[in-house]
Amino acid sequence: MPPTTPEKNQTNPINRLADLPKLSLFERIEAFVSNLSTRNTFWNRVCSLIWLPYAFHSGIRMSSDENTHRATLPFRRFNRNWYNAMAGAALLGNT
Repeated sequence: MPPTTPEKNQTNPINRLADLPKLSLFERIEAFVSNLSTRNTFWNRVCSLIWLPYAFHSGIRMSSDENTHRATLPFRRFNRNWYNAMAGAALLGNT
């Protein structure tokens, strides 16, 4: 069999990277912070304190394994209403 040669319409992966649009400085910083906050719990808490202060003070914890993501909201005074029920159900449901 003759060796196969790439056709002209097939693109090289390196060339596809060159065709991507350049990201602005803001987009690169946003991607860096997003990646940092998903890798490390400390930076996740710092980002939560800055952009989601109610979620930070409620004490919500995110945990995950290979296929499952969980959010746990502790039963604290900040999360309870006058009837001693959980007030953060909407917050937990929107995570």
